[in-house]
Amino acid sequence: MMKKNYSIFASAITTAVILALFLPLLGYSQETQEPKTFSPKALRAMARIYMATDNYDKAEPILEQALSLAKISGSDTELCGSLLDASWLFHKQNNLEKAEEFCELGLKLQQKIYFKDHPYIAYTLRNLGNIHRDQGKYELAISEIEQAITIMHVTHQPDDTVFGPFQADMAKIFVAQGDYQNAQAYYESALKLITAQYGTDNVYTAKIISDFANLHTLTGNYQQAEKLLSRSTTASTQTSLGIGRPLAAAGMRFWGNKTVTDVRQEKTQIRSQIQSIQAGTKSDDTITSLDSTKQTSEISSLLAIAAP
Repeated sequence: MMKKNYSIFASAITTAVILALFLPLLGYSQETQEPKTFSPKALRAMARIYMATDNYDKAEPILEQALSLAKISGSDTELCGSLLDASWLFHKQNNLEKAEEFCELGLKLQQKIYFKDHPYIAYTLRNLGNIHRDQGKYELAISEIEQAITIMHVTHQPDDTVFGPFQADMAKIFVAQGDYQNAQAYYESALKLITAQYGTDNVYTAKIISDFANLHTLTGNYQQAEKLLSRSTTASTQTSLGIGRPLAAAGMRFWGNKTVTDVRQEKTQIRSQIQSIQAGTKSDDTITSLDSTKQTSEISSLLAIAAP
């Protein structure tokens, strides 16, 4: 009951934040009570808050309107942003064909708008690689993440922490392929960079640790999995980042809607699997990989690619 009440409260807070922040942008005022002209960018900003709180059904019609307006605006930048935001939404809804189509269209526009090694293009390639991973197109996904990393090297130092999420995504592809050796190498590098950027007491860091620990369970290295899990976040404030950071979301940063509790539950699931195997009640081949693609708690600005 408490969880249900919290969900209702969180939804109400989200709606209130959106109304407070974006009705002025959409042209509503107490004086006129009539809508004025508004831009695709303002609509996309509103949709992003809904997406940050997993309200994809509410985000969809807003993005549809943004895309319709962008198509007649004559602005490649507006159209590009709307396509890429829509691609993100389709990916979250598991509509991978549409996600791929819109991401590729957005990428073509970015390559027209920006210089060839612009970081926006790298982030779009990264997103496209994740879509292709979920489609099972692993070689294509690897190629796209590699291209993205190469582009980022043009504007960043080799040891920049910005590479952490790219490497974590590469690790996920190798896990999906069953190439655990390469996956481990990428997770080790990614975890160092992500910890350096976000610290240990952070939901995204905890998620990467949890994914890495799950890899160790797949290879039978349960002791290392336990060691990793013990490093995970000890934060006591169970705050949803999607609700707790509304201004950041409004500022075009895409904060995940996962709590410390979510991460702890995932840790508990892995530990339970480990204990069952060690007790002889479950065989190694019954361990299933946790669905990382459905657990978006990444704090880096993936959607920044669409908001120049």
